[in-house]
Amino acid sequence: MDQLESAAAALAIKASRFAEFLKFYFFKSFDSYTKRFLVKVFTKTALLLHLSDAAKKNRFICETSDNFISLYRAQFPEQAKKIVQTADDVSNHIFDLLGSGPRHVSTRQQIDWHLDFKSGYQWNKKKYFRCIKFREIPGVDIKIPWELSRFQSQMCLAQAFVLTNEIKYAQTFQSQVLHWIKNNPPGFGVNWRSTMDVALRVVNWLVIKEIVDSTYQFPEDFTIQFYSSVYDHARFIRHHFHHVNRITSNHYLSELAGLLFVAIYCPFFTESNAWRAYAINELEKESKIQIYPDGTDYEGSICYHRLVLEILLYCLILAEKNGVYFSDQFKAIVKKMCTVTLTYLKPNGNAPQIGDNDSGQFIKLSRRHSLDHRYILSLAALAFNDGSLKSHDADFAPEALWIYGSSGYEKWRSLQGGHSVATKTALPDSGWYVIKEKNDYMIISCGQNGKMGLGGHAHNDKLSLELMLNGCDIFVDPGTFVYMPDPEKRNVFRSTRSHNTIYFQGIEQNDLAKGVFYLPDTIKYDARVLERNGTYVRFYGKITYQNVTHERRIEVSEKFSVIKIYDRFSATDASMAYLLYHLAPDLVLENHNIVDQRGEKLAHLQVNASDLSIAHYHYSPEYGVVKDAVVITVALPIYDGINNVTTILSKQLKV
Repeated sequence: MDQLESAAAALAIKASRFAEFLKFYFFKSFDSYTKRFLVKVFTKTALLLHLSDAAKKNRFICETSDNFISLYRAQFPEQAKKIVQTADDVSNHIFDLLGSGPRHVSTRQQIDWHLDFKSGYQWNKKKYFRCIKFREIPGVDIKIPWELSRFQSQMCLAQAFVLTNEIKYAQTFQSQVLHWIKNNPPGFGVNWRSTMDVALRVVNWLVIKEIVDSTYQFPEDFTIQFYSSVYDHARFIRHHFHHVNRITSNHYLSELAGLLFVAIYCPFFTESNAWRAYAINELEKESKIQIYPDGTDYEGSICYHRLVLEILLYCLILAEKNGVYFSDQFKAIVKKMCTVTLTYLKPNGNAPQIGDNDSGQFIKLSRRHSLDHRYILSLAALAFNDGSLKSHDADFAPEALWIYGSSGYEKWRSLQGGHSVATKTALPDSGWYVIKEKNDYMIISCGQNGKMGLGGHAHNDKLSLELMLNGCDIFVDPGTFVYMPDPEKRNVFRSTRSHNTIYFQGIEQNDLAKGVFYLPDTIKYDARVLERNGTYVRFYGKITYQNVTHERRIEVSEKFSVIKIYDRFSATDASMAYLLYHLAPDLVLENHNIVDQRGEKLAHLQVNASDLSIAHYHYSPEYGVVKDAVVITVALPIYDGINNVTTILSKQLKV
């Protein structure tokens, strides 16, 4: 009976998808079936008048007046210059995506929206989206066409238009949108395969158009086609939400955010009220599911915490600017997430890499390194009118100026600044433990893989750490590099031996063979404690897995002058263990001294084991990018009973 029910369910799904395919196929030959819908609901003239009035309202971006432009150029001269340079590149179809470096992506002088220009593989633009495969093609990265079609890189066109008043940038955006619409009919081609990317595209379209609309009027025909496609996007999102075994993630949040942005930007769609209500209700519900009580995202990754925080924070800002309100509980959750960002940021404003980093963002309003999360604090301080969310050295961010304008800048300056950063902070739900003092910093990872046991973006990094001394990275997490193009290399970056912990030969902390986005949490956490003990801060953690027991005690003295790491372990199924410390790029080990490229000594390293060696590894600070760096490896024979190894790191004191 169970087999019959299962077969019937599978048949029903196939029938439903075939019916959906026929619907998409029937409509794709028309210029746009939603164009007919819009014209039916409104006359063309009435619609254009409605859109014209709506475009003048301040929805998300501030009013880009002459005062805004002069302030932007004064505060961010390098950003302004970079925006114009990048806009010129984008106008010439030159894009720098996911570690590609500047690449010309034209075919016959037109952008090829279906091409992975890194590998040269091209997807069939006439293929029904559910039939498109991508995980089975070695060396091919579907994220390349997805990233291009998110239109985040085209944000610079609108910004350059505002800063220069050069109409060519607005016209380039117009032409690229029209070309995309023509070559990506709803439901067909690679750019409808991921609903999350459909949502990110429509959000960025709307924000870009809002920026340009401040001083430019698009042609009537473009306006009709643009909003027709926006409607296509919203309908697609509403009927193709992404769930995995009913477990939600940043994908579902992105899709809800896309629906909310369309509903608020486009109140003239008949479904907009229903879309808005649904999106707000689901975002409220999901914030309680996906955000732990300590304020961290439940996917086991600091960079995905940033992505999820962007989604929720931007939705909150958009809603409140337009008289739509979330609950106080939702706002408290988002604010706590901002406090987490303040906690995990290094003294230089960069984030450590715990878990995956695919360089993903919701809206990109500035050009910055993917690990630079400082801008969140400017936005948070203004969104919550709370100066404690400003860090001591966080300058006002260009993202905040685009959203809040010159009045926001004055308000930010008036807020009582500088959050007094705690010396130690435990985030026990995610297992992130932070110790910081001025220009010194340490974060320890010792927590669940998350996502209700699926661990989609977690790594085998338990009891691993990152360390910064005197504002210089010393020990770093190697990062992520890529996802599907190279599953073997992905697993190398996720593996225990790619983290600053002990790797037991032939034994992974968690099984990597279940899939590139699956990491079942099989570790038992026996103890996790972060406390102050006299003049030093102490962390103690103990984990067990696969007949392995690993205890790590870390003692950090005042001003990080001396750091002691005590490891105790036993393993019945391994004969060798390896203690690993991955140095930041450009650092080397010379006579037990960690030295930078200028020859300056940063710290002295002592390990009470004789078999110490160095090797090279790949460090990935952002998706698709690798750099050569050095890893310190200490080989440790495993004896019966308890084994011990001690590391002492003495910081080079600054005069």
